[in-house]
Amino acid sequence: MNKHATTKFAAMGGLFEVTVVGSKIELISEAQDFISTLESLWSRFEAKSDISRLNAAEGKPVLVSDQTCHLIRLMIEANTKTESLYDPTILPLLIGIGYGESKTGSGKKSTIPASAQWPGNLKNIEIEHGIVTMPKGTTLDPGGIGKGLSADLLIQHLMERGAEGVLVSASGDVAASGQSIDGNSWKIGIEDPFNPGSEFEKIQINSGAVATSSSMKNTFENQNHHLISSSIGKSSALNIASASVIAKTGANAEVLTKIAFHREPHLAIELIEKLNGSVLIVEKNGEITRSQNWSKFVF
Repeated sequence: MNKHATTKFAAMGGLFEVTVVGSKIELISEAQDFISTLESLWSRFEAKSDISRLNAAEGKPVLVSDQTCHLIRLMIEANTKTESLYDPTILPLLIGIGYGESKTGSGKKSTIPASAQWPGNLKNIEIEHGIVTMPKGTTLDPGGIGKGLSADLLIQHLMERGAEGVLVSASGDVAASGQSIDGNSWKIGIEDPFNPGSEFEKIQINSGAVATSSSMKNTFENQNHHLISSSIGKSSALNIASASVIAKTGANAEVLTKIAFHREPHLAIELIEKLNGSVLIVEKNGEITRSQNWSKFVF
């Protein structure tokens, strides 16, 4: 058993759990402040965040952090490689179905100008020397990719500072690198979408991430949920309860889960595998479909 330390804290609308392995377990004390800084930059519920200031800018240039520039570049790249199935410009639609207020109970709300519209114009976003200019009408929601990227960046930070291994669970989405607690692979449970808090499968990874998106969470009136289909501009009508994706990074795993809510399972699996992901899809009737490459991770 390797020397390790674990901390838990609330952030980004959920619970983070961070484990540091090795002789420098005191690095665990840096985790919460690191994630809090990213949340202050990316939260659409914080009026002074980089994302909120960009969303309110209506075409004017905004000076933002390096981390935010990196996030937006990843959003644009993800939209391109998923054939626009991943769409970070759906904020007006999310607010329209009732997801305008933070789920933390803080009462904080997302505000966007009257010009905000969907779809946004990702192709004409300009990023240069820390200044971002978004076309008028375009707004961004970091959502899952922000949560996944925050885990990736925290792992990178702690490993560069001397940690021998790090695991970050961000509201159940998990990224890991380096030595595990027991010196073997990292063991991660896949949550049962019909029984929150219970696991129905366990996987193992040496380094990488697994993310799960579920239509059973963040539901609103008229059975709307937060997984918006970019083809119809409404909550996905597919009978998908959840999709779990294993990928090299938390950000990429989060992006690839969204594909399962846009295409029938066999077509979703085909594209996810093409993009170097492994996927497990649970339909609302309980049927489970796994990509062929998923089996190599099953513990």
